Amino acid sequence: MATNPPKWQVPKPNRSVIRWLLDSDPSIRWQVMRDLTAAPANEVAAERARVATEGWGARLLSLQGGDGRWGGAAWNRGWDSTMHVLMLLRDLGLEESARALRVAERWEALVGAEVARHSRPTGLRAGVLEVTVDSSVWCQQLQMRRPELLANLREALGEEAPRDLWLRVG
Repeated sequence: MATNPPKWQVPKPNRSVIRWLLDSDPSIRWQVMRDLTAAPANEVAAERARVATEGWGARLLSLQGGDGRWGGAAWNRGWDSTMHVLMLLRDLGLEESARALRVAERWEALVGAEVARHSRPTGLRAGVLEVTVDSSVWCQQLQMRRPELLANLREALGEEAPRDLWLRVG
């Protein structure tokens, strides 16, 4: 007697599980929207952008030290080093934030010790690096040096370099 082999089918996603996942952290929600629902790309991108300001991504970013690092080290054998946190942020969906943090780690080497003492990169949005400076005098100084700073960043970072700087006193 001949038997027919079973036909394998990919099971349909359980709608209650999808609703549960959509009711979670933005770092999960944007991936569910991208992979399991028919959400438009602009909605997925908007949700992904929320990772930096809400939930786990925002919590990790809030733990960053004043020197731009986590755990006081670029790398260590624990899971609290800058390298490990950057990898986790990337996995959560913070590509631009991870790029900004790579710039922050190398800030002094990129701009020089004097400029680094008075400024620090604090974010990256749509290719524009946000730099917080400690006074309006330094804000004006960096504004005048903007072309030089951008050229240094392009030379050192290549495609990862920001296309512009946004300076603010803070």
